[in-house]
Amino acid sequence: MKQLACAACGAPMTNDEIAFCLHLHGGTAARFLCVGCMATDFECPPEHLKKKIGLLKNSGCRYFDETYV
Repeated sequence: MKQLACAACGAPMTNDEIAFCLHLHGGTAARFLCVGCMATDFECPPEHLKKKIGLLKNSGCRYFDETYV
């Protein structure tokens, strides 16, 4: 499988992080950030974003149905 790295820190991206980026950008994300870097950009704790990811997965967001990495 292909690996994707965070555009800011170079950390390997998880499937959930990629799906979250796609959700935030309407499926047209040009760059992908890990939860840690997104939290820094949004000035919130990473746990807040992880909760949002869980809510989106449980609500049936289609981006979380795909396998990206």
